[in-house]
Amino acid sequence: MDAPAGCGRCFLARAAPFALCQAGLILLAGQGGRISPCFAGLYALSFVFLPAMVRAFPLTGRRGFALALGLGLVFRLAWLAAPPDWDIWRYIWEGVVQLAGENPYLLPPDAPALAGLAELHRDIWANVFARGVTAIYPPGLELLFRLTAAVALSPGLFRLVMILLDAGCLAALALLLARRGLRPGRLLYWALNPLALLFIAGDGHAEPAQLLPLLLGLWCVESGRTRRGFLLLGLAACMKYFAVLALPFVLRRDTLSRAWWALAPLVLFLPFAEAGPRLFATLAAFSGQHFWGFAPEILWPLFGAATPALLVLLLAACLGLILLAAHDPARGAALAFACLGLCLPTLHPWYLALPAVFLPLFPSRAWLWLCAAQALCLPVDWTRLGLMDWDWLWRVRWGGFLLLLGWGILRDDRLQRENRWPAPRSLSVVIPTLNEAARIADCIRAARAAGHADEIIVADGGSSDGGAAIARALDARVVVSPPGRGAQIAAGARAATGEVIAVLHADCRPASGVFRRMLDALAAHPAAPGGAVTMRYADAAGEPAGPRAALVAALNNLRALLSSLSFGDQLQFVRREALDRIGGFPELPLMEDVELSLRLKELGPCLLLGGGARPWVAASDRRWTRLGFATNFGRVLRLLGVWLLARRFALARPAGHYYARYYAPPPGDDAAANPHQP
Repeated sequence: MDAPAGCGRCFLARAAPFALCQAGLILLAGQGGRISPCFAGLYALSFVFLPAMVRAFPLTGRRGFALALGLGLVFRLAWLAAPPDWDIWRYIWEGVVQLAGENPYLLPPDAPALAGLAELHRDIWANVFARGVTAIYPPGLELLFRLTAAVALSPGLFRLVMILLDAGCLAALALLLARRGLRPGRLLYWALNPLALLFIAGDGHAEPAQLLPLLLGLWCVESGRTRRGFLLLGLAACMKYFAVLALPFVLRRDTLSRAWWALAPLVLFLPFAEAGPRLFATLAAFSGQHFWGFAPEILWPLFGAATPALLVLLLAACLGLILLAAHDPARGAALAFACLGLCLPTLHPWYLALPAVFLPLFPSRAWLWLCAAQALCLPVDWTRLGLMDWDWLWRVRWGGFLLLLGWGILRDDRLQRENRWPAPRSLSVVIPTLNEAARIADCIRAARAAGHADEIIVADGGSSDGGAAIARALDARVVVSPPGRGAQIAAGARAATGEVIAVLHADCRPASGVFRRMLDALAAHPAAPGGAVTMRYADAAGEPAGPRAALVAALNNLRALLSSLSFGDQLQFVRREALDRIGGFPELPLMEDVELSLRLKELGPCLLLGGGARPWVAASDRRWTRLGFATNFGRVLRLLGVWLLARRFALARPAGHYYARYYAPPPGDDAAANPHQP
C-alpha cells in the first residue's frame, strides 16, 4: 500500500510558497519579464516545494483526487492572465487557412495565394513564426485548430481548450492512480508541475491534445477495454506522432486481434490527402536541426549528417530493450518517451511533457531535475549578465540529470514508495536439489556457518542418490516436491517460517555474514521487496575461477546493479509479504529466477548487496568449464532474449521448453548434464 496521507497544516505550509512563486511568475510574464533571471529563478524554485507538497497532501480517496484535480485546474486558469507564446498564433493561423478552404500542408503563411487572407487577418499573420514553411503538426491537431478557430480567433480560447484538455489528462491520471491503489497526492506531480503550468497553461502549447488520448488509451488497456484503448492510442498518434511509441507496449497475443483499431484514426488524414508526401515535408526538414538535445549535441560534432540515422538506431535499440524488460504498458511507454526525449534533435521545454506526465505514476528525481532545469532554456540573456555561456548551461542541465539518474540506478530514484514493509527478524534458507549428494553437505554447512539463518530447508525434487538423507542427517528440514527448480523452491518457501526467504543453489557457497546483511539491508530499505548479492565463480576446490569466469561474474553483477535482473546463482532473497503479494514463488522449471526479479521490480526497488573485492556468494563454474564459455554465454543470452520476448507478448511455450534447451548437451557431448543446477 502507498504511504499514508499527510496533514492539512503541513500541506498549506508548503503550498503557500509555491503559490507565491506562481503568482510572481504570472506577474512577471504579464509585464514582459520572462527574460529576467528572476523569472527563471522562480520557475526553478517552484520545483523545490513540489515533492514536499506531494508528501504532505492531506486527503485520500475520491476527495483527495478531487482536491488535486481542482488545484491543478485553478492554477492553470490563473495562467490565462499571462500573454501566450508565439506558437499559439500559428495554431490560429492554420485554423484560419482551413476555414478558408485551403490546405496548410501545401501553402505556407507567406504563400502569394494566401496574401488576401493575410491582409484580412493581419494581426494574426504578423505574429506567426516561420512563415516560409508549411504545417508540421499531424492532421488530428490541425482539425482541432480548425474546430477552435470556427468558434473564435482568440488566443484565450485556444489556451482555454488546451487547459481543459490538460484537465482531462489529470482525470485520466487519477483513474490510473486509483486503479493501482496509489495516493491522490501523487497527482500533484503533474497537476502542479511548473513545466505544465508555464508551457501548457501559460503558453498554450498543444501537448495535452496528445496526452489525453494517450493516458485514456493506457487506462482502457489496463481495464480490459482493449478495442477502445487501441483507438485512443491511434488518435494520440494522429495528434502528435510521438505517441505511436506507446503502441508496442500494449501489444500481446490476446490483444493482437483488436490492434487494428489503432489504424482507424488515420481517416483524419483524408481531408489533407492532396498534400501527399508533403504532409511530412516540414517534419523531415526539422529533423535535420539540433538544439538543446542530449544525444544529438554529443553525436553531431562526431558524425555530422549521419547523426539522425544514428539517433534512430540508438532509439530503436533502447525501445527493444525496454520492450523486453518493461511489461507494464504504462511503465514501458514512460521509458520509451524518456528515451525519445534524450534522442530528439531539438528538445524544446514543452517536449518534456510527454515523459513528465508519467511522474505521478513513476516519480523520479532525475526527471524532476530536467523539468526544473528548463529554467536554463528560458530566453534569459545569461551571457550579458556574465554568468556563463550556452555550453556551460548545457552541461549544468544534463550533468545534473545524469548524476541523479546514476544515483537512481545505484541508490533507487523513487520519490514515492508504494510499499513499506516492517524490518524483518528471521530468515529461512531454501536449497533446491536433485541428485546433489556430492555437494549438499558442504552447502548446508556453509549456510549454517554464514550465520543468522533461522532454518535451512532442502527442497528435494525426488533425488535418487541419497541427498535428502544427508540433508536430514545435518538437521536440515527436507521438503519433497515434484522436480523442477521453481516448483521445488515454491514448496520450500511455503514450508518456511522466516520473514525473509533466501534461495541458495546447492553448488553455491554463501560468505560469512551475508544473511545478517540481508536482514539489515531490508530493515534499512523498507520499500525494497528483496534482491540479490554480488557473486563470483569458484572451481571444484573452492578457489577463484579463471579470468573468463571472473568476467562473466562481473557482467552478472553489473546486470543486477543496472536492471535489478538477477539470476539464481546470485543468492536471491525476498520478503515473505512481497512473495505473497506476487502470488508466491514462480513455479517454472527454468527462468524462475528472472521471473521473480521482474515481479519484484514492480513492487519496489530491488537491492544488490556487496561489491568491490568481496562478493557475497561463490558459485560453481562447473557448467562453464564443461560446456565452454562461448557456448554457455551464447546459450544464456539467446534463451533469456527468447524467453523475455515470449513473456512480453504472452507467447505460449511448453512448460519444459526452456529447461530442455538450457540443459541440452552441446553437439558431440553425450554426457548427461545435471538436469537441475546450472
